[in-house]
Amino acid sequence: NWNGVGGDKNYNIENYHKFFTKYKRNKVTFENTFEWRLNMMRTPADNVRSISITDDFFRVYSTLSLESFVKNWSYTVNLEGKTPLFKSYPRNEKSRPRLDLLSPLEVNTGIGVKYNLEWKSKKDKFNTLKLSADLTPLSVQYRYVKSDTIDVALFGIEKGKKSKADIGTTLNVNLEYNFNKFTSVYSRLKYFTTYFADSNKVIAEWENRWDYNLNRYLAMSLSLYLRFDDGVKQEVKEKATWGYFQYNERLSFGLTYKW
Repeated sequence: NWNGVGGDKNYNIENYHKFFTKYKRNKVTFENTFEWRLNMMRTPADNVRSISITDDFFRVYSTLSLESFVKNWSYTVNLEGKTPLFKSYPRNEKSRPRLDLLSPLEVNTGIGVKYNLEWKSKKDKFNTLKLSADLTPLSVQYRYVKSDTIDVALFGIEKGKKSKADIGTTLNVNLEYNFNKFTSVYSRLKYFTTYFADSNKVIAEWENRWDYNLNRYLAMSLSLYLRFDDGVKQEVKEKATWGYFQYNERLSFGLTYKW
């Protein structure tokens, strides 16, 4: 039931890139995370295409922070944008794609506060912890679908319209813990809820990944991605086994390089 579309057990190739930049001067910090994921598979269940795209998105998350008088706390303005880059189709579908560039485009922005903690073990320099939590009491969640052939109701947008904006509260939590040089755990939580009863909905994402590096170039990874969105159309919930809940789990082995 991934993104309300469905899925099959399969062998696939995953391409994942993540870049992080940080600029700090005096009490001002500017952080940017760039993330791109592309997952392709070949499955006998699809008789139309030999290669199917099952997971594709480009994500940018930026935070501008000003340190407060309380340790580890700061005032923030943040911006998150996410969109697919390639056109992908449901299984055995010839003409109507499910995702395309800027279809959808999801943007979340707001002002709030941030808690940031960094820790390093005195015994092992590779044993580190990074924790950040952004609480945005006033935020805007905006969704836009550019393509005319994609069903906008899949993304909680009324038929006949191209976009929708909701005002609410957003919580973003990022945790990265390195047990040692070879083993690490990454967890990301996003929770958004609206203020107004006429458009009341919850969007939640919880991504967890365990990485084990066999050496500098070979690694294995176990990931579990949970998602909840009760703003999509009712028939998506009725057809799905998990209702508004979706999950994606993956065990992978391949090449890696980190510097």
